[in-house]
Amino acid sequence: MEEIPVLENIRYSVKNHIFDVHYGENKARKKQKIESVVRALDEGNISREPYRRLCAIESHLPREGVVSKERQKINEKMAQLIPISIVDINTKKLKAK
Repeated sequence: MEEIPVLENIRYSVKNHIFDVHYGENKARKKQKIESVVRALDEGNISREPYRRLCAIESHLPREGVVSKERQKINEKMAQLIPISIVDINTKKLKAK
């Protein structure tokens, strides 16, 4: 059986800016990687600016905008699954947030 080469990615740079182009990328795996980055940032208390610095050094990390959008999606899902209510102790009535 003859093996056929498959182009998976190309990496090039222009004026010290590195570009990675991926072909046939697994969408589920990519989403899982982004979710893992969000979790690591949250658990490690890593804020936006230090993460941007890491991305400047390691070009394979998902960009801050992609991570931020995924974090928003996760927060929206959590808000739907776990509604948050405020209890006014003085009136003993529930107020929906």
